Amino acid sequence: MKRLHFLILIVMGITLSSCARSCQSLSRGIVDNHEQYVRIIQYSGGKEVGRWEIYGIVNNSTQSDGYYFYDANGKLVEISGDITLQYDYNK
Repeated sequence: MKRLHFLILIVMGITLSSCARSCQSLSRGIVDNHEQYVRIIQYSGGKEVGRWEIYGIVNNSTQSDGYYFYDANGKLVEISGDITLQYDYNK
């Protein structure tokens, strides 16, 4: 009987943790998957080294800490490191 209770607790824990993970992905997808004004600022050593203001979508790379997006000229930009994303800034 104790094994059954232990097994039920493990299954519930796995179920709840996977639900939390998928809900987090859903809320992030709602923010990221439509075009909007975004200001992207890249820092190195606390100093600004890059700045882009776009109307588009900023995607995060699944295999690194980087982001990628298309700049105002339609060129693909990939950046990583210390980044600030300001969504819906006042243009």
